[in-house]
Formats: sequence, C-alpha cells, structure tokens
Amino acid sequence: MNTATPRAAWRTFAIVAAVHCLVVMNDTVVFVALPSIGRMLGLAPADLGWVMNAYLLSLGGFLLVGGRLADRFGRRRVLIAGLIGMSLASALAALAWTGPVLIGARAAQGIAGALVAPAAMSAIADIFRDTSERAKATGLLGGVSGIAGSVGALAGAGLTELGWRATFWFCVPTAALLAALVRRHLPDRRGDCALPDMLAATAFTGGVSLILLTITGIGIRPAAVTALTATGGVAALAAAWHRQRTARDPLLPQALTRSASTVRGIGLNAVLGFGLFGGFLIVTLFLQVLHGLDPLPAAAWMLPISGAMFAGSLTAVRLLAHMPPQRVLRGALTVQAIGLGCWAVATHADAGMPGYGVAGALWGLGVGASLASAFVWATRDVPRPAQGAAAGAVNTALQVGGAAGVAVLGWTASASGGVSDSGVVQAIAGAAALMVVGIAVTGPRWSARPVTIPPELATAPAAETFDRIVDAGVRLDNPKARQEWPACELNC
Repeated sequence: MNTATPRAAWRTFAIVAAVHCLVVMNDTVVFVALPSIGRMLGLAPADLGWVMNAYLLSLGGFLLVGGRLADRFGRRRVLIAGLIGMSLASALAALAWTGPVLIGARAAQGIAGALVAPAAMSAIADIFRDTSERAKATGLLGGVSGIAGSVGALAGAGLTELGWRATFWFCVPTAALLAALVRRHLPDRRGDCALPDMLAATAFTGGVSLILLTITGIGIRPAAVTALTATGGVAALAAAWHRQRTARDPLLPQALTRSASTVRGIGLNAVLGFGLFGGFLIVTLFLQVLHGLDPLPAAAWMLPISGAMFAGSLTAVRLLAHMPPQRVLRGALTVQAIGLGCWAVATHADAGMPGYGVAGALWGLGVGASLASAFVWATRDVPRPAQGAAAGAVNTALQVGGAAGVAVLGWTASASGGVSDSGVVQAIAGAAALMVVGIAVTGPRWSARPVTIPPELATAPAAETFDRIVDAGVRLDNPKARQEWPACELNC
C-alpha cells in the first residue's frame, strides 16, 4: 500500500466509495420524482425519460474523456474539478424553471460525473498496491454501486415529500464536502498520457442519443423525423468508430481492446446497466402507476432489493477470493435471470406484493454480485497507468447500457398506449433474456486458452511495453504472461 497504514488506506477508500456512490445516486434519485417533475414543468411522458437519459448519456459519453484526464492530470485534481462542477450543475437543476433547462442541467451533471466516476474507481490503484487488497476493494466498489442505486431511489422518495427540487439540492453540499475530503486524503499523482479525443467522445454521445431518441419516438413522432434521427445516429457512431480506428491517440487505448477479459467485461457491464436502470424504471412504473403507491411507500418496497444487492456484493467479494470472476459472474447472471423470470410470472399471475418482493430480492441479489464481479473481470489485467481509461470504459458501458434500458424497457412497458401489466411482463421478460445472453458470453467456451510465449519475448526485461507483448499474441489473462512481465506498463 502506498498509504501509511492499512487503516489509512481503507479510510481513503471509504471517501472514494462515497464519491462513487454520489455519482450512482444521481442516476436514480430522481426516479420516483419523475411524475412530480412532469406535472410541475409540463413535460409529456415521452419527454420525461430525458430527465434521466440526459444524465446517463452525457455521463456515459464522456467517461472515457474523464478516465484519460485522470490518467494525465492525476485522480485528485480531476475528482475535485468534477465534484465542484457537479455541485454547480445540481444547483442549476434545483432552480430549473422549464423542462429544457432541467434537461440541460442534468446533462451538465452527467459531464461532471464523467470526470468523477473513472477517477474514483481508478484511484484504487493508487491507494492499494497489494493485489489481493486491491481486488477486495474493487469488488466492494462494484457492489456498492448497486446498493447506491437503491438508496438513491429511497432518498429521492423522501426528498420528493419536500418537493422535487430537493432531490437536486441534496447534491450541492454533499459534493462540496466530498471535494474537501478528497483534497485532504487522496494521493496526488500525475501521468504522461495524451489528452483525450473530444471529437470522438462528442460523436459517440450524440450518436447514442439520436439512436435512443429514435427508439422512444417510434409511433409518436412523424416517420420522417424518426428516419432522420436514426440516420444521424448511425452517421455519428460511424464517425466515432472511424476516429477510434485512425486517431493517433484514440479515446480508448487500442491495447485495451486486445485484452479478451477487458472487452467482454465491458460488454457485460452494458448488459448489467440495461437491466439495472431499466429495471428500476419498471419498478417505479409498476408500483406508482399500476398500483397507485405514493413515492415514499413505493421506495419502501425497494428496500428488499437494496438489502439483497448488499448481500450479493459481499457474497461476490468472498467468492472472488477463491474462483475466477467470470465464474462468479455467470452464477450471478443466472440468479438475475431467475429473479426476473419469477417477477414476470408473479405479475402475470397477480401474485400480490409479497410475491413481487421475493422476486425483486432475488433479482437484487444477482445484481449486487454481478456488478462486483463484472468490474473485477474487466479491469484485473489492466496495468496501473491505464486504470483511468479502463474504469472510464467500464462506466461508459454501464451508463450507456442503462440509458438503453430506460428507453427500451420504458417504451416496451407503455407500448400499448399506457403502462400495463402485459407491457411490464414483456419488459421484464426481455431483460431476463438479455441476462441469458450474458451467461452465454461468460461460458466456458470463452475461457482463456494456454498461450506459448514467443522465445524473443521470454527473455525480455520486465519493462517491456504492453503493446509489444499483446502484438506478439500473448493474452493478458494468461497467468504465465503476468508472471513473466509483472511490471509491464501500458503506453497510454
């Protein structure tokens, strides 16, 4: 460890975890306030989802930028800048006088969060040098993310009783306090990575936004408008892909894309985000619209999910000490799929609130374990200088997947002209099917195969670059490769 004592290291980790929780809570704290926001600001149901998606998309679209900035200028500097920006954007959201102003403020919140999230997650590499301690902290942080989402929804319900603006005011002093704690306790280190590609990040965010706007506009907006947004989205994503392939310093370091575990871990985080944020939206619609519960009682019904997420994350941390993360993740996704399936059956059979609570708790158990193990799987083979970029990629997948889940599952639940039992069942069944796809991706056929290290690299010094090793065909998740080059670094 690079701190004076283990106690000091875990104290610093607690601050980093609190910062990360604030970013996640800003995702979900407004869920139960959405009906009130719609009434007060005159937002139509089709537009109300953009109060969520403006945050999710700007956060997801610029996380890679935030990760590269953290690698270049240091985690502490970027964390402080992001927390101050988040505090100011939250104040603007609380003062919003129209729907577009609120949506714009939410986008600003997301950009600030994009500075905070990858810097917080990658700071673990600065706090802990011991591999086992770092893995334990990484697993805990992934699990805490799921818990923070449920706590955010519950806190949002309580704050909504004071008025929907209170859901944004709470972030103003909280972010300022955390900035002061980060300045006092977090180590300050700077790297020499290149500046991020802002053009690629902007094209990526715009492309995903237009695609989701297309999905939510089907059957609502004119066909010509839908075709235009779809074409624009595809063109923007193609431009972002071209920049990634041809830029001298691409937004996502190309060496990261050559690690099988990193690529699949990032993809699995997109699947988890789809189910997590889309699932929370369905829970909100199910409880408040179909069952007529007020915000606070509705949030209280989410407590079993929160408790199960916490239990799932702790279970995953223990299991990760004894088995590969993909095996833990496979089991967690199976539990998620079973929980979602039970929820769909309970809704179809009108099993009552206790039945929904049991199914939701089972789903939450799988979510907590999945988030912890997926993050470990995606980042375990990434050298320390590139942890910021890797954490940004993981969070990008989680948030963009979440935005897609909010758009697609919300549209599915209300496709018949309003939220209905049949629409909810179809949305839940779709999420369960996606978890099954995730199980297939983590299956044994994707496991790492033994690799023979080329003779010319077998005697290479420990400082041999990451890029050359990968170019030679050595898999990062191969134990022999890690043993031969324990100090290999990534030229980011």
